[in-house]
Amino acid sequence: MPFAMSWRQKASFGASSVGIVTTSRSASTTFQHKAISSLSSTSTMFADPPIVTVKDLTKELDQIASEYQGPEFPGSSNDRLALHLFKEQSRSWENIAKQHIALVTEASRIFASELVKHVTRGDTKTASMLSMYHVNPFFDEREKQLSEKIGRAPDATQCAQVTCTSR
Repeated sequence: MPFAMSWRQKASFGASSVGIVTTSRSASTTFQHKAISSLSSTSTMFADPPIVTVKDLTKELDQIASEYQGPEFPGSSNDRLALHLFKEQSRSWENIAKQHIALVTEASRIFASELVKHVTRGDTKTASMLSMYHVNPFFDEREKQLSEKIGRAPDATQCAQVTCTSR
């Protein structure tokens, strides 16, 4: 029986971690509860987005569009406006990416640890040694590598002025 989760629970620790389910009913439930409690305790929750009505959004976009009015015909797309909106919307991409890496790494680590326990048939000493010397260092290194890649990625909010041209 699949473990039911609300969209908010899935979003709180990443929907990709939900897919790591074993086929055994009791093992699945136990594993999912471990994963959920571990992941939700290690994750930082994002604040709920503000509720915006279509009327308010239209008013805000009209105001921004008038600030970025260029030589286009009224009602035509404005590349500078699109770039401004992209920069505004992607401002928190780095925090989202870091949290995603942490959550996916932790979910994968939990899965690998449970797999090691299963393969060692309950030999807790062997399972803990394998986890300590192989599983944990592997995931620590992957998390470090991915975090470094995020640090090297260009930030859309800090890029130089981009000029959009039509072909």
